[in-house]
Amino acid sequence: MKSALLLTIVFLAFGLPIGWLISEFQPRRWLRILLGLAALSMSFFLSYVFSGLDQMGYNSRYGESSAELVEVMIVSLQNGDSENLLPALQRLHRNYEPTYEENWTDYNELVEQFVNDVKSEHSADD
Repeated sequence: MKSALLLTIVFLAFGLPIGWLISEFQPRRWLRILLGLAALSMSFFLSYVFSGLDQMGYNSRYGESSAELVEVMIVSLQNGDSENLLPALQRLHRNYEPTYEENWTDYNELVEQFVNDVKSEHSADD
């Protein structure tokens, strides 16, 4: 089912513009207009779908980083490591700059650095 849908989308993505180009040499004006509108509509549809998939990828990475952040904080608090946790949280807060732009890589790197800091301080105490 998925492969048939994907094949149909690929066929429409390539077939409609090619059909539109071929119809430009035909005398039927309605066919040119119909294929042109269909090709343009398909391009808008594909850009919408791909931007949605891209956003889902960003959300997934953000969620994974946040889950790791929460997990490390819980483990540290359960181990009584609040004196090591507080400076690491302050560094994370100081370095994190939320923005409307999609800069999840900065957030992911900051969380990864936080996790490494907390784990290294915890292992240094043992």
